[in-house]
Amino acid sequence: MNNTKRSIFRSDAVRRYIQGKEKSVLPRFISPRTFICLWFLLGLLMFSGFFAWFVKIPVYASGSAVVVDWSNNSQYFQDDVAVVAFVPAENLSHLNVGQTMFLNTTRERLRSSIIVIEPKIINPATAQNRFALTSGAAAVITQPVAVSIGRFK
Repeated sequence: MNNTKRSIFRSDAVRRYIQGKEKSVLPRFISPRTFICLWFLLGLLMFSGFFAWFVKIPVYASGSAVVVDWSNNSQYFQDDVAVVAFVPAENLSHLNVGQTMFLNTTRERLRSSIIVIEPKIINPATAQNRFALTSGAAAVITQPVAVSIGRFK
């Protein structure tokens, strides 16, 4: 009798079995279809965030406005009548020449474009003296304001 131990398995099959055990295999928690959908949703979320970052959002600043005689200040435009809008001082950085300002009257809503923005914030007394406001119009201005001037159409 031959004392050599012979395995009943082929040596090549044993080697492949051991190699298969040595490989690290990650467990599947979700199906590949769900994994692709989640990556798609993440990409869509990132794209919408990128898009929202660069979209300009309109800024609304409400304030008081008066129509003034502008015939003596013809350096900006040739009209005799102008709209002077007084907005809160914190909105000065949001005002730009060419922006649209809406004027709500008792009858209608008028649209005008900003022609001039005063670079400095002024107090109520200075506004009353500079624009020759009546006491009723000056009473509306109670705090320092930014001034924007537009055409009255």
